[in-house]
Amino acid sequence: MNMPATDETVEPDVQAVTLDDERQAFNQAYTHSYGGVSAFGIMGLAPIPPLFVPGAEPLSNTADIGISRALVRPAPQGLLVEVQRYPDMRAGDVIEVFVHLQDPASEPTPVKTATLGQGREGRNIALYVPAEKIDAGLLVLYCRVTRARTREVQESLRLTALCKLSAPGGPDLKKDEPWHSELHAPQAPARIDAQTLGEFIQVTLDPYPLMEAGDTLRLHIGVEPLDYVVQPAEVGHTVTLHVPAGLLRQAGDSNALALDYQVIDRVGNVSEKWSARAFVQVRLGNTLLDAPRVLGAAVPQVLDTRTLGDGGASLLVWASEALFQAGDEIDVVCTGIAAQGQRIEIRPPRQTVTELGKAYLFMLPTPELNRLSLGLLKAHYRLRRANADAGQSLHRYVDVLGSVPELARAVLVEADGGVLDPALARCTVTVSYPGMASGDWVKLFWHGLTAQNYAYVWEVGRTVSRNDAARQQMTYLLGAEHIAALDGGSLQLSYWVFGEAMPSPMESPRLWVQVGALQAELAPPTVAAADADGSLAQVRIGQGIQVRIPEAAQIDSDDEVTVQWVCSTAAGSIEGQAHSFSFDVPEAVLQAGVGQSIEVSYLVRNHEDGRVQLSATRQLRIIPDEPLVLRAPVVLDSDSQYLDPVSSPSGIRFQAAYQGMVAQDEVVLTVNGKQSYSSAPQRVDALKPLVFILPDWVVRGNTGSLIQVSYSMRRRTQAALNSPALSLQVRDDLAIAINPLELNGLSVKVQGWPVTGVPSVGNTATRVANGGVPPYTYTSSKPGVASVTATGLVTGNGNGTAVITVTDQRGSQVSYPVLVSNVYRLIHNWGPLDHNQAVAWMLSLSNCEPCSGRAIADLQRVYGRTLPTGTWHFWLCEKNGCGGSGFAFYHYTNHAVFCADYFNTNIKAAWCIQRT
Repeated sequence: MNMPATDETVEPDVQAVTLDDERQAFNQAYTHSYGGVSAFGIMGLAPIPPLFVPGAEPLSNTADIGISRALVRPAPQGLLVEVQRYPDMRAGDVIEVFVHLQDPASEPTPVKTATLGQGREGRNIALYVPAEKIDAGLLVLYCRVTRARTREVQESLRLTALCKLSAPGGPDLKKDEPWHSELHAPQAPARIDAQTLGEFIQVTLDPYPLMEAGDTLRLHIGVEPLDYVVQPAEVGHTVTLHVPAGLLRQAGDSNALALDYQVIDRVGNVSEKWSARAFVQVRLGNTLLDAPRVLGAAVPQVLDTRTLGDGGASLLVWASEALFQAGDEIDVVCTGIAAQGQRIEIRPPRQTVTELGKAYLFMLPTPELNRLSLGLLKAHYRLRRANADAGQSLHRYVDVLGSVPELARAVLVEADGGVLDPALARCTVTVSYPGMASGDWVKLFWHGLTAQNYAYVWEVGRTVSRNDAARQQMTYLLGAEHIAALDGGSLQLSYWVFGEAMPSPMESPRLWVQVGALQAELAPPTVAAADADGSLAQVRIGQGIQVRIPEAAQIDSDDEVTVQWVCSTAAGSIEGQAHSFSFDVPEAVLQAGVGQSIEVSYLVRNHEDGRVQLSATRQLRIIPDEPLVLRAPVVLDSDSQYLDPVSSPSGIRFQAAYQGMVAQDEVVLTVNGKQSYSSAPQRVDALKPLVFILPDWVVRGNTGSLIQVSYSMRRRTQAALNSPALSLQVRDDLAIAINPLELNGLSVKVQGWPVTGVPSVGNTATRVANGGVPPYTYTSSKPGVASVTATGLVTGNGNGTAVITVTDQRGSQVSYPVLVSNVYRLIHNWGPLDHNQAVAWMLSLSNCEPCSGRAIADLQRVYGRTLPTGTWHFWLCEKNGCGGSGFAFYHYTNHAVFCADYFNTNIKAAWCIQRT
């Protein structure tokens, strides 16, 4: 168990005591009481330790411990005892627990028997002794162990206990009255003043039922307590108490000082109520200020919290002209004692007297007054004048009627719907109660049953810190070991609050939590209108139907029964409380569930401890009245009669829906074609169209062909019915030749010359795509190397490599590479220069060659026979001449290549070609 870090670091005085600490303290006390027996060993023997009773208080005489009513919990638990781990524990040991009177009338028999299970060796074994097997009186508690291996029998050390199962004073015979019918009012002088008061006054108390020596009588003088222990000689007789004069002065002057008492026995039981009250007039001072009074209440003052609204009650102070002055401050102080004994102070804001002869009202909040139900409220005020005390009023004692407020259940933050996940690393428990005060002691009980029905017990108590009190909430963090131990079992979580002046703790209701999945324990509900197979005809639901809860011994009429009618839609589902073991389902909900599968179950929450039990589920189907009409399936991934494998690589979706659809119908999708197919069956459960996915391999197996798609429907034991078929064409994939395209014909490019439209030989080619979804789009990765037209014509524009990509209308793409070579551009030099100078010029350029006859032929093919040269002749930079003599040049008049001497002055310009 971990405490919140903030409390431990900020407030190191916060104390915590675990069950291990309590067990250790008990063992030390027991060892000390029995002569210093070390580790329960006597003369070297190692006997079995005594039983340990968590929560039992040690007694100084008569017995080792006291067992109160609070420790003997009602069924199904009882008295919690622990068999402490003993030497040589082995699985299979038989443990018998004995709890009997010290002088039994017959041979004792075990009240609880258990066999030690596997994995529980070396542990303390918690067991519950049924309440009906616990007697009141002086008891002996021990266990007997029969060893699994040797069959030897050994008893534990014996523990004595004083067990009292009745409240002192006996049962209250008048439940409607605020006081205990059998505890008579104290007897005291009717009036006490300064002249008649000595060192004390005598108060006598009548004998009461179940009176015993050792009882503590807690007399309340107003709200001031005085304890007295009943002596043996006083049992059955009047008891006289001496109330010190100082205690009377502390209680204050009053026209009616309340006297009452309660009884606390030796084991911590408390009388069911306080005694009847006596009233004494006390005048020890000289005050003239009248006591405040509750507005609207009769005298004697009585305040009933059941009639209060949110505004609370008003306390009236009359500012008389004789005793008050303008500017006086009225400081009202209210001190109460609750039914459980805790003191509660209420301090309304001070008020300043602005007008004499006027009533001033002080509000007492409803939540604080509720805490005082069946208790007593003392009210008075102090008068302040010029920042000095100007006297105080008489004290008014007010009986507070109403219902004693119960503590709220502890909150297990991580629990969801009464179920706790056993895999949690830790969980958080919060505790909140009205008036949480620093120094209160709160004890948390983590009690449960494991999946094997073993008791699991963990307890921890700690003081309320200042931080806790400020936020009115305590937080406990429990580790995984306490959660996992109850996996598959259940938890009962509760807490006790011990406060100053409280004779016994306040007990919270138990919170029941299932750890792990809630298992069905109860019989399923019944629906008379349904057939044996769960079919419910639509014609029968016209006025709604009734769900019946089987009456069982484990369901009490006060338990909360919640029926769950669950459909796949919100409109067809409902949840509500059953009354008299029945629940009506409205027609509107039933109509919304027509044709669907329904699950009906119920939850039972125990009214005492909150335990939740789940029923088995009743399966129903509401059969529609409409005729059955099958329709062809619908393809969801295409808006035409074509299927495209590329657009749906994970398969193509088909929808099957039909009139008269009923939950649990079984539907199979079928494909007929080159590649046939039948799907796995699907069951209708939500009355909405079923969606099937036709696998990609089936679609591709039918590429380029027609397929027929339909579905079959089978209802329970009836023959299957087939839907009309849907005809679809499966498209081919987009395709094109993907081998490299080589464009290696000579092509000389001239920027700005008009073209003939005839391409260079070997510099163009056409490739066309097919399949897919036309029309197609052709693109080039490098148009400067190769360009492509919308018809797939590729033209080489520069030496290098490019990629041509084809895209169809669905976005599918295919590509192929293009290799372009022998592309040149024509280089001009306008001279004037002779042949030798032309060659020298060409050689000065990079990647240049003579403009050969092949080049001139390509130029005239692409740009026309008459090249746009004007009146210029051009040396072609041939280095080897034309046959015997001369060098080649282009003759602009004849549009052909001729030869001339290198010094011919009519030829002034030159051409060469440069590789791109």
